[in-house]
Amino acid sequence: MEVRAYGKVNLCLEVLRRRSDGYHEVSTVLQAISLCDELTIEEARGLTLECSVSSIPQEDNLAYQAAFLLRHETRTRQGAHIRLRKQIPIGAGLGGGSADAAAVLIALNRLWRLELTAEQLAQMGARLGSDVPFFLNSSGTALATGRGEKVTPLPSPAAAWILALFPPIEMERKTETLYGMLSKAHYSDGTWSRRWEERLRARAAWHELLRDPGVHNVFEDVALQAFPGIQGPWQEFISQVGSGDVRLAGSGPAIFSILEGPGLAEVAARRLREKGHRVLVAVPAPWPIEVL
Repeated sequence: MEVRAYGKVNLCLEVLRRRSDGYHEVSTVLQAISLCDELTIEEARGLTLECSVSSIPQEDNLAYQAAFLLRHETRTRQGAHIRLRKQIPIGAGLGGGSADAAAVLIALNRLWRLELTAEQLAQMGARLGSDVPFFLNSSGTALATGRGEKVTPLPSPAAAWILALFPPIEMERKTETLYGMLSKAHYSDGTWSRRWEERLRARAAWHELLRDPGVHNVFEDVALQAFPGIQGPWQEFISQVGSGDVRLAGSGPAIFSILEGPGLAEVAARRLREKGHRVLVAVPAPWPIEVL
């Protein structure tokens, strides 16, 4: 079985409060993008993972953890060999690991004929990561609330081009660190997300969405402090696409801009590559996971 696991960007990312269980309540609008990891999954006696990025130990890979959890929870004795070709940059904020986990849950549920419901898979996925339930839903655009486990599909906007830049910055325990840098002053009440939901349901065009409500990410308030090396690439990106159009992807450090025409995206990508930056151009994807 072959599966494509698409990345995502957060069109809106709000943190509402810190919960009593130590996690944070969020409200976020996510959009799947065409940049994807590719998985090939076949039945086997044991459970093994072969990844194109050898630096990730098997036990630390979310794709393997998803398979292990599914096998354990269903008490099946079936096995699988998973080949994972990574194309979504690791730790960039585009949700590659969560997408891989969701792809494995969907594929093995079919391959092992477990017949688990979408709700059961989502409950399992939430244990692996807050973004996993989004990737298990059937729409490429969705509102996620709670810890991210409550997912509401939304109408997808029209075509656009997403230009992403990946600064050479690495950080261990990145998401936990950025949440720890937030204070009550950074919390909001969900207004941004509700406005995105309203405008998407009204079938607004991209140029309208980018003007109202506009892309928003709470982690931008602490990004320069969290990623000291990000300022230079951010300024160069701005010089190509405009000051108000560059946003942090998830918890970063990738940054992105949404453009309505392919010409500007390709020209900006070429110029940024000439300056030595790693950049990619993608488009919105209609679904987060695709079983081929």
